[in-house]
Order: sequence, then C-alpha cells, then structure tokens
Amino acid sequence: MRQTQRRLQIVTVGAVAVVWIAFWVVIAVESRMSPDTTVQLVLFSTLIWAAAALLVLKHWLSGTAWQMSTVDAPGRLLALVVTALPERRREWGMAMLAELAEVQGRPARWRFALSSVRAALLLPPADGWPVIGLVTGAVVAATLAAGPVVGGVMPEMGLFAAGFVGVFGVLGLVTLARSSRIGIRLWTVLPALVGIGAVGAAVATTVIFLRRDPSADVHFSAISAAILAAVLAGCLWIAVTSPEPTRGNRFAPLLGAGGGLAVGAVFVVLNQAAYNVRFPEASREAFGLLAVLWMIFAPAVALFTVATAAGFAGRSFGSGLQAGAWAFAVGTPLMYGLFLLQSLHMYAINGGLLLFGDGAPEAENLSAASSFCLVLAVIFGTPFAVFGAAAGSELRRGARPPTHARHSLGAQ
Repeated sequence: MRQTQRRLQIVTVGAVAVVWIAFWVVIAVESRMSPDTTVQLVLFSTLIWAAAALLVLKHWLSGTAWQMSTVDAPGRLLALVVTALPERRREWGMAMLAELAEVQGRPARWRFALSSVRAALLLPPADGWPVIGLVTGAVVAATLAAGPVVGGVMPEMGLFAAGFVGVFGVLGLVTLARSSRIGIRLWTVLPALVGIGAVGAAVATTVIFLRRDPSADVHFSAISAAILAAVLAGCLWIAVTSPEPTRGNRFAPLLGAGGGLAVGAVFVVLNQAAYNVRFPEASREAFGLLAVLWMIFAPAVALFTVATAAGFAGRSFGSGLQAGAWAFAVGTPLMYGLFLLQSLHMYAINGGLLLFGDGAPEAENLSAASSFCLVLAVIFGTPFAVFGAAAGSELRRGARPPTHARHSLGAQ
C-alpha cells in the first residue's frame, strides 16, 4: 500500500507542477514578465499547492474504505474508487469491497475489481440521465447566449458573462450529478446571502468602473475576464451549493463568512485612514503600508485562522476546509469590489493606483484589483485553508486525553 500511496503522491505533485507551469507561462507571455520572475512564481506556487494537495490526499486516503483494503492492487484500486463515490453510493461500494474479499485468485480479483470500477463509472446520477441531459443543454444554451446578450449592451463584459455562466453551470452540473439535494441549506442561509451579495457587488463595481472610465477595457483583457469569471463563479457555487454542516460543524459557514467580512472591513478602515488628511503625513504613510500588507497577506492569514478554528471545533479536517471555503467565497470578491470602489473615490486625491502612489491612469486600478485581490488570493491564499484545516484537526486530536485516561475519568 505504501508503494501505491507514493505513486499517487508523485502523480499529484506532477499534476500540480504542470498546471502552474502552464498558467505562469500564459501570464508571462501576456504581461511580458521576466523569465526569472516567472520561474520564481512557478516554484513558489507549485511548492505551496503541492503541499496542500498532499495533505488533502493524505486525509482522503485515510478513509475507511482505503484502510479496509490493504491486501493487493485490485483491492486498493477498488477502494480508491469507493472513497470517491458520493455518499449515497458509498454503501454499494462497501458491498463491492466485501464481495471482493471473497474472490480468490489474482486474475479473478482483477476482473471483479475492474468490472466494479466500470459499474461505478456508469452509475446513474442522483436525478437520472434525462435530468442531467436537460440541465446540460440549458447550461450550454445559457453560456452561448450570455456573451452576445451582455456584449450587445456592454461589449467589455461579454466574455466575462459567457465565462461566468459557463463555469458556474459546469460546477452546478457536477454537484447535481453527485447529489439530489442542491440549494441553500438551513444553516447556510445567512452566509449564502452574504456570499451572493459579495459576488454581486464585485460584478457591479466592475460594471461601474468600466462605465466611468471606458479606457479601462484595455486593462480588462481576455485573461483578466476569464480569471474574474472563474473566481466569482466558484465563489457563487460555494455559496449556493455548500452541503449542510454536520452537528459538530454548524458554525463553520458563519465563522468563514465572518472571517471574509472582517478582511474587507479592516481593509476599508486602513485605506480610509491612509487618505485621511486629519492624520499626520507619517501616520497616513504607515496606514497605507498596513493596508498594502493587509491586502497581500490577509487572505492567507484569514483562511488559515478560520480553518484552524473550525477544524479544532468541528474535530475534523473537513470542518476546517468548509470554513476556509466560506472565508474565500466571501472575502475574495469583497476585497476586489472594495478595491475598485475605493479607487473610484480616492483617485481625485492620489491621482494614481490605490495605495501604490501617484502618476498612473485611473484605469490601471482595474488590473491592480485583479492582480492583488483575485490572483494573489487564489494562488497564495487558498492553500492556507488546507494548512489550517490540517492544523486544527491535529490540534484537536492532540488535545484529546488518551483512551485509558478517558475511561478513568468516566469511572470517577
């Protein structure tokens, strides 16, 4: 089993490296970034994302199905597939594992395992293939229509609209295929409303910015529009399709959404203080530096903090991940929208990029908002939700008294 795990780890790290190499090469060509900077970004992003991916893999493989199958390769293959099945299909997968244990002979075991894997791949979705087919058609039609419809009113937003609808539609299809229950759950109503509002605000501020300064469309390239569409669609998907929290984890969505709101609130306070003429110049410069540092590092700090707290309180890795996802879904679009909104108000004062000095056209604030509030948050913030979830669950495990100690306390 260790050899199989090692192979999975190598494949995981390799896949992460390939994705980031491709991403940064495209960005380097688009922005004419220097080769040295590109290599540094590839190495750093690959390092932290590979570490996060390996942690997720470790917790995934620690499932019951994997632990049950430690005999041979056919059993481990089937166990891997079972751990990836939706919850409603997990009992069927466990039954297949139990039947495999009775099969004798390596060729027969391979035949049974492969037939079970094939059956798992062909299992009908929760609502049946006709529903999935109809929804797929609707998603394709909506994606194809969104670009021309929105582009006819506002050409700069046409590509964004098509990308947003398409990404959200694909994510929704995946959720629909794996679960028959889609929609906002009881314990996520308030966080979902906050998340939907943050995404709506991000879209609205982009439209307002482009309307106020049409020259900003130069800084809203196809790559920028695609990044904005993918990030905002992902945030909206988290807000409206997150699973119902478990009994020990019901405050994870509230904790995550609260963390995202706090990130935005502190940014506004620091930014306002940086341009408040009632403060001495030295104080304003200090507040400006704090605002820049907050904008760059706050997503990682916030995601790590809420994920650690939720992982500890919920006693599980999944609890921490859920809180981190909510913090990302609320905080990322909120910071982006606030950056644009603040830049519209502050340009008359600083005459340049928000918090970055004078002399730049107002339109460049659009690309700055995308770079500092979206790209940095996704690349250098998201892995810290995984790190926090792992830290919180490990801290909780370490805080538990040994089994014999618990029995002694119970006896007393």
